Amino acid sequence: MKYIGIDVAKDSHMVCVLNEQKEKLQTFKIKNNHLGILEFQKKLDKYDTQFKIGMESSGVYHHGILYHLHKKYPDVSVINPKRTKAHRKSLGFEFKTDKIDSYIISDYVKEKDLSDNILPDKYPLLKQLCRTRTKLIRQQTRLKNRIKGDMHIIFPEYSKCFSDMFGKASLEFLKKYTDLNQINRLTEQEIRDYLIKSSKNVSYNHAKKILLSAKETFGIPKPGMDVEIKLAIENIQLLDKQITFLENKIDYHFDKIFNPLAEVAGLNKIYAAGIIAETGDIDYFKNRDQYYNFTDFVPRFAQSGNFESKFNHINKCGSSYLRHYFFQSAISLKRFNSYFMNLFIKKHTIEKKSKDEAHVYCAKKLCHIVFKLLKSKTKFCPDKLAQ
Repeated sequence: MKYIGIDVAKDSHMVCVLNEQKEKLQTFKIKNNHLGILEFQKKLDKYDTQFKIGMESSGVYHHGILYHLHKKYPDVSVINPKRTKAHRKSLGFEFKTDKIDSYIISDYVKEKDLSDNILPDKYPLLKQLCRTRTKLIRQQTRLKNRIKGDMHIIFPEYSKCFSDMFGKASLEFLKKYTDLNQINRLTEQEIRDYLIKSSKNVSYNHAKKILLSAKETFGIPKPGMDVEIKLAIENIQLLDKQITFLENKIDYHFDKIFNPLAEVAGLNKIYAAGIIAETGDIDYFKNRDQYYNFTDFVPRFAQSGNFESKFNHINKCGSSYLRHYFFQSAISLKRFNSYFMNLFIKKHTIEKKSKDEAHVYCAKKLCHIVFKLLKSKTKFCPDKLAQ
């Protein structure tokens, strides 16, 4: 058996080969293309043995070489960089070079059991669609925060004129009217007529609030900021269309697979799709604790002598998307599901946990439910929830 560590980069990769005695047989660099893969195979063909190959998860850079190596070599693992960083410290390396990194990865492959690192995607299309939607929503949130900041400078009272500043009528009004002098020249009827073109859920009260706020505003003129707001609103509206398109795609593909979470009251269908897609093949998990560890909602813990930490952050080594789906689902379930509402009240009000801690407890319970339903291939039964 030979152990191979690959230090992944954008244009080229450093490869280190170790034997059973941890002796370095060779170190070489390959290009990130088809010729590089052929050179990699040629270098390894002289060894008449099996190979265990490992590489760090490196954002977008490891996907190409991982895909092509999987065609030729069955035992290829992707390693969390936090694990190799801890392994580096245990080996006592102070310097960092590509050659050293590839050696550390190959040594890690030799020392550790990486069978659990090989988790093939069961629903790759659904997984990518859910991740893309999450990215677009985060982009949209950043744009909304930018608009809030800009409006706080030029017209801080505007946010109080609507229950939702980013409703359809409000955004259409801001696209055309951000200059205070221009707003002050309008009448209540003109403002209402313009708002009602975008949404019928407006009244004279909205127009009156806008006009009074504009006359008494504490905002200051800021040339050019109106253009920035208009462009941001256009981007938000474009993202709305793209998110709707993705949600329709997710619905279409999610309806084709077994969904045991359909009957969970208060659970968003999109988040349910994300959870099942990120989980992949449930048969890779032997018990619910192993699955819970996979979600990385496990809180960190520190204890020494008589000291025991009370305020602990959750461990963040796994998929941030899976954590996001579980956490957001917990917030939704707390509002619309009586069992999770009571669980949240118990943790937050009675046991004096913080809101985030109480939400994590709800997410943990949801983890156990998801594992049991996927493992048993049964649908959710509300009567068994408290068990």
